[in-house]
Amino acid sequence: MGNHISGGIFFGAVVMGQRVEITLPREITPALSGLPRRGRMFSGRADELAVITGELERFAVVTIVGMPGVGKTALAVEAAWRAWKDEGRFPGGVLFVELHSYDARNRVSTRQALTQLLRALAVPHEHIPDDEQELTRLYRSVLAAYAEQERRLLVVVDDTSGEEQASPLLPADDYHAALVTSRHKLVLGEARTVLRPLDTDAAVELVRRVLGPDDERVNGDRVSAEQIADLCGHLPLALRISAALLADLPVKPLAELAAQLAESHRRLARTDPGRAHSPSRLRPLVPAAAARTGPPVPSAGTEPGAGRIHRSSRPPGERDGRLAT
Repeated sequence: MGNHISGGIFFGAVVMGQRVEITLPREITPALSGLPRRGRMFSGRADELAVITGELERFAVVTIVGMPGVGKTALAVEAAWRAWKDEGRFPGGVLFVELHSYDARNRVSTRQALTQLLRALAVPHEHIPDDEQELTRLYRSVLAAYAEQERRLLVVVDDTSGEEQASPLLPADDYHAALVTSRHKLVLGEARTVLRPLDTDAAVELVRRVLGPDDERVNGDRVSAEQIADLCGHLPLALRISAALLADLPVKPLAELAAQLAESHRRLARTDPGRAHSPSRLRPLVPAAAARTGPPVPSAGTEPGAGRIHRSSRPPGERDGRLAT
């Protein structure tokens, strides 16, 4: 491509044995990268945010690990926005890819992820190779072009299963930075945050935010709100699903939902005692209550929107702000 775009980065690379010239955008915007909007329902995590954004300034790779539903994706998205827009640390923009590693139907391979990232970097389709090694070389060459122009990028790799899957997606140098989330403790980089469930105040506040400013049920029954938080294990995903169920049923008392969740827990304790006090016990609780009381909601073990770079016409803030993990 010989046309020059004002403000862009002129890039030459060897692709499939031929030299091509590409004009890259000066900044990777959310429209290109797929970075979700900031979640309107984000609650708590002030300490973790401060640590992670500080680490992104000092380290090339920062990881967030934790159990399913604990809020890894939501925290990574908020940290990316804060470091990029609020603090101006990444003038080149942010790349965001979800691997959906634990969903066999939607799992994204390394080759697919590299292809998505190159498209987000505005590399024309005809110049994107099929071979994984060539994809990796081209991807890292593009990142090097941004580094030469002092346009630092942040690469967010969400929901990886391990180092082998994530490593080809990470910048090869220390100029750019990467933020990686996983359920497993990764041997990547020097900075790792192990994410725990929310504390009680943050969990109740999350329920309040999902219900909205005009809903007084949390203010009127703080005890039941705390019971719901406890029964959801203080996990943001389970809390959002429970609160969404309440939002769909505005006359339903919090105490009624708390009682239904408690009964589901007791039945599980009787039928499968080994899971009664494990994080996996939460998966059937909210869907079981929802089946009896209202419209269907996603499984508490599901992380919506994973496995792809977001390119939905539906406002991401509505999609991701309510149920993101």
